[in-house]
Amino acid sequence: MSPTSRVAARALLGTAALAALLLAACAALGPHLVAPTVQVTAVRLEGGSLARELLQLTAHIVNPNDRAIAIDRLTADVDLAAMPFATGATDAAFILPANGSYDVLLNVTANMGNGLILLAGHAQHRTIHYRIHGEVHLQRGIVRTLHYSHEGDLHF
Repeated sequence: MSPTSRVAARALLGTAALAALLLAACAALGPHLVAPTVQVTAVRLEGGSLARELLQLTAHIVNPNDRAIAIDRLTADVDLAAMPFATGATDAAFILPANGSYDVLLNVTANMGNGLILLAGHAQHRTIHYRIHGEVHLQRGIVRTLHYSHEGDLHF
């Protein structure tokens, strides 16, 4: 390797190290966002078949942060009794107010055949454990994705 190549390699390595250090400093100094809580408050059947039922979920989202969050979209997966049941997302961007809440509609596709089997298996107790989890995709910022998860029991 020629002396000129060594100098260029060292300069490139030094620049990369400086860029990594600056990026780490920005991440450490930037505002830390806590993922919002997401809880399903209503379910509406939209049609389909047992294998592919379209549902519209109303989700109540609470922002624990002291600043508003501009959300591009929210994705969701719903599990019943630890089994995948439905998946979907919001259709439109929205602003989640600082220390506030917002109700949003999620369009999801569910396997109602599996859901009915799971519900029948839990009919004696009239309750089934559920989990909604997914990602909040932000419109801007260094951090562009926040993961959330909420679980509880569905009484029927």
